[in-house]
Amino acid sequence: MSGMASESHQVKLMGREFRIRSPEDPEHIDAAARYVNQLIEGMAGGKRHLPIQNVLLLASMSMADELLRERARHDALKEKIRAQSRALLARMDDRADAR
Repeated sequence: MSGMASESHQVKLMGREFRIRSPEDPEHIDAAARYVNQLIEGMAGGKRHLPIQNVLLLASMSMADELLRERARHDALKEKIRAQSRALLARMDDRADAR
């Protein structure tokens, strides 16, 4: 998020217009709306008989799953970087002690 004040943005979700307030750039808001629309379309999969609440819940679960997987991947990467940094610092200490 940028540190700016929230601005009003108009987005189209599921064919309906919404106004939202966000400090994000319009391009970011549009990208998020496209992502949500694509996910909902993927969940509905042409099954127009599904209640919209079910489609929205499935889309929400899919987004939550994706978020949790990315957080786990991020945490694993941070730990790998920490371990490599510790190993590098230990090697540097060993070389400094050898002098």
